[in-house]
Amino acid sequence: MKRTLLFLFALTFSLMVFAVPDCPIVQKNGRDYYQYTIQKGDGLYAIGKKFGVSQVDLHNANPGLTEQIREGDKLLIPIKRKITRNSTPQTIHVVEDKQTPYSIAKIYNVPLDTLIRYNPSIRNGIIHTGDTLIISYEKVLTRSENDVRKSVDNVIEIPETIVVKERETLYSISKTYNVPMSTLLDLNPSAENGLKKGQTLRLKKSEVTVTDNVEPENQQADTSSVAVPAVHKRIEVKADPNALKIAYILPFTNGKTTESSFIEFYRGSLIALNQIKTKKLIDRDIEVWAWDTHGQKSVLDSILALEELEKVDVIVGPGFTVELEPVISYAKKHSIKIIVPFSSHIDKSLFFNKLYQFNPQQDWWWNVAIRRELSSHPADRYIIAHCGDNQKGSAFANKLVNILREQKKNYVQVDMTPENADSLIRVYSSGNTVLLIADNLSVDVRPILDVISEKHYNNLALWGFGKWGVATRRFSPTIYGSLFYDRADENYESQYRTLYTHRAVPSDIRFDLLGYDITTFIVNNDGPFLQSEMNFVKTDGRWLNTRIYRVMWNGFNLSVE
Repeated sequence: MKRTLLFLFALTFSLMVFAVPDCPIVQKNGRDYYQYTIQKGDGLYAIGKKFGVSQVDLHNANPGLTEQIREGDKLLIPIKRKITRNSTPQTIHVVEDKQTPYSIAKIYNVPLDTLIRYNPSIRNGIIHTGDTLIISYEKVLTRSENDVRKSVDNVIEIPETIVVKERETLYSISKTYNVPMSTLLDLNPSAENGLKKGQTLRLKKSEVTVTDNVEPENQQADTSSVAVPAVHKRIEVKADPNALKIAYILPFTNGKTTESSFIEFYRGSLIALNQIKTKKLIDRDIEVWAWDTHGQKSVLDSILALEELEKVDVIVGPGFTVELEPVISYAKKHSIKIIVPFSSHIDKSLFFNKLYQFNPQQDWWWNVAIRRELSSHPADRYIIAHCGDNQKGSAFANKLVNILREQKKNYVQVDMTPENADSLIRVYSSGNTVLLIADNLSVDVRPILDVISEKHYNNLALWGFGKWGVATRRFSPTIYGSLFYDRADENYESQYRTLYTHRAVPSDIRFDLLGYDITTFIVNNDGPFLQSEMNFVKTDGRWLNTRIYRVMWNGFNLSVE
């Protein structure tokens, strides 16, 4: 749609500009720019955010610009303008250089299909600088109480799992249960290769959810009437005063479901004990005690009051952060070895020489992983791409930027979308380049991964997150740091199916394998481990697991260092 079409509308316009710091305005090649004096502590990414312009805009306005800017230097900032109509909720937008329908829809926070509906000329995704577009803000109608009640009545309750029927596809299941296909793929990685009749498909996570590390969320519920299910096939061991006594103190039930991550953990532990017993890897009997805290303080207190608990050799647990202080204090008082599998935040006042912390604090292991990567696999340039408001990804990016500054590495920060990903990579890649997409949620990054996976970039590596699941295999090479690396042991999977009559739930963190590895470590420090090798180092008076994998997808398989 050409600029002359504006005259078809009987409108009055007002000129609006971004609210920016007080800067002189200069002209260059017929275009207005702010002349900004760089302040102490400024970075290009922060300046771009301050003025509402992209990194590409800054580099186009300042040829030869690099991240090594100095206080007092002058920087040209292109003035971003938009034209709006006073009398109605519509806006007319004049397309600027390098803008796309997608980026314009993002600016005005309107759906892309709405933008296309009001501007038929861009149905093929092609617009030109100077074109004018109508932006329409549609009213949100208030529904009556009856309408709301009808919509609630029509909502399908989403089961945790379903059995795939004949001719069902991921798409049809996604529509039937209103579950995004990206979620289905994250929960069922094997489904990427198609579905089969009779296959069990997971539609949602278990009631107990987990963070990016391994600590399940705190949950409090009245579960005193719920018992741990018989699916815990306890291994029969001969009672013996000389036996190795292991106590699992975990919230197996939470009042909503008994199918929790903690039960998965315990299942894997029992398989490890069975193998240890069968292979005679220990010259003494093993006695297994398991107590369910129900996630309740009163229940936990009653467990810690049991006289027989004083006789155990090892405590495994607890499950929730709020349970740390009483359980660790008990172990410390009675000099009992305790392994904490989940929580990463343990108060230093609780540290003692028999405390083993599997899950290191996030900031600590990020620091280790980043410094090791920069040292062992240095790159010529690092592109830190922000594509949303994901806090975990942004926190990792900030950590990386601080270390890159400290080591005086060459880097640039950009806002990346599916529309501009290719152009940004081509503009900013230099020699061997690492691209970090600063978002640990696969649903956010999949559109960008779809774009860059179709391209062939020379000397580009993608830095990602294990939380992406199967999406880590969209681009080669992709690297990430993790406490976990599943070795897909067929013997173990067969034992799991035999004991529990179904397959283990696939996920980026297998809690059954974590239970297997923790229990294996108790008996044999050197493994063998199936998902998490452990290297405990005495730190601040307790033992901390320092084994962080460098996982890499090379286009054919995963490998670790």
